Amino acid sequence: MSSAIKAHPGATPHTPPPLRVMLVDDHELVRQGINFLLTSDRGIQIVGGAMLLVVGILLVTGLWESVTASMQTRLVEQFRTVL
Repeated sequence: MSSAIKAHPGATPHTPPPLRVMLVDDHELVRQGINFLLTSDRGIQIVGGAMLLVVGILLVTGLWESVTASMQTRLVEQFRTVL
């Protein structure tokens, strides 16, 4: 995930940067619905989504890429058993 903020369509030099949002919910349909609603607002940029809070936190902090694929799978499986 890049830390550079990209200008949204229709941006002008005086347009503030969009609010960057990470959607985290265990229901895919909820994430899709919120994504649909928020993408119509030019002041909001959806930067990603996750099913689990721990994954969302790792994505936002940029640490998810440093977690190995096998550890990612184990994290997701472990948290699914808790839910």
